[in-house]
Amino acid sequence: MQDNKPPKETTKFLQHSSNQEENAQVLFWYDQLGFNTENSDEIADQITFSAKERLMQQLILDKKRRTFRLWSRITAAAAILLVGFFAWKTNYSPQSTLKDATDAQLAAVKPAKEHAIITLETGEEIDLDQLAINESIQIGEIKIIKNSKGEVSYINSKTGEAQMNTIRVPKASIYSLTLSDGSKVTLNAESKLTYPSAFAGKDRTVKLEGEGYFDVKHTSTDSRFIVETQKQEIEVLGTKFNIKTFQKEENSYTTLASGSVRVKSNVQDNLQILKPGQQARTDNGGKLTVKNADLEKVLGWTNGQFVFDGENNGETFEEISRWYDVDISYQRNSKNIEYVGKIPRNLTLDKLIELMSYAGLEVDANIDHHNRIKLQIK
Repeated sequence: MQDNKPPKETTKFLQHSSNQEENAQVLFWYDQLGFNTENSDEIADQITFSAKERLMQQLILDKKRRTFRLWSRITAAAAILLVGFFAWKTNYSPQSTLKDATDAQLAAVKPAKEHAIITLETGEEIDLDQLAINESIQIGEIKIIKNSKGEVSYINSKTGEAQMNTIRVPKASIYSLTLSDGSKVTLNAESKLTYPSAFAGKDRTVKLEGEGYFDVKHTSTDSRFIVETQKQEIEVLGTKFNIKTFQKEENSYTTLASGSVRVKSNVQDNLQILKPGQQARTDNGGKLTVKNADLEKVLGWTNGQFVFDGENNGETFEEISRWYDVDISYQRNSKNIEYVGKIPRNLTLDKLIELMSYAGLEVDANIDHHNRIKLQIK
């Protein structure tokens, strides 16, 4: 391990009694501290920049101005910044604050539960856990209702007009809802759906961010059901399909379980009609491609399973991260990338880690100074 103690020349440097060679020793020590910008936070970056800027100013001013008062100010500022930075480096480095997570801490992390937050047109958010079955609440002119099936809608109590609903499902959560036309949508963790409390006009249009499984109701008017995402537009009549479109991920996927859908890229003039078992992928450039899909892998989350297929296990690790709201990093190797198997989603985190260990996946569980759990899969 590198010795991070300041060199003996630092004292002379701050007292303005060092020569050029000794100045160089101090700056060399500073540059070799091994500061990790990838894992640092904003305040650490600011301290680093400010400290180095002050040190460089001291060297420049040493050549131009040697007044005692000016050097006293710079010396004090440089000393404070050096001490402050060294204290941060010693006490607040992300690596130094990580501790082993206990079994009790891991067991306390439960799998995702039925939970969502509704956003009004005013921007106000309402936690749906606060709303009981067959109960309604009044927020200004908006009346929010949860019926006997747990379905939520809201209307303008003065005009009776339908309102635009936005349902947000946070991490470690899942939520199912039925739209006004009878179509059913299950939203995965860290997902959001915007939809009207009642469909009007020819088209039934909703907007999705994240991941959702749709079971679209066929209507007597044969109106089009349209799902808009950042990269795709999906048009259906009556079908079951899955859409995965997380903003942090490069690709958006539409996978057809039954029926027929038409997928269009929002960037390129490209349109594909899917058959059951096919998947349309759109990348950041808008390129749309179609291939056969592993439905068991794609729909595993709707069936209560984490599915490792030996090809896209990195995506499964991301699913685990969202499902339990923990941070996960992994080293790509043959054990964790090529593992094939299934693990139930209804486990507490300690049991999940135990099963992953049985499967040959080595997992280190730590907790940081914010009490946030971090898993490293080796």
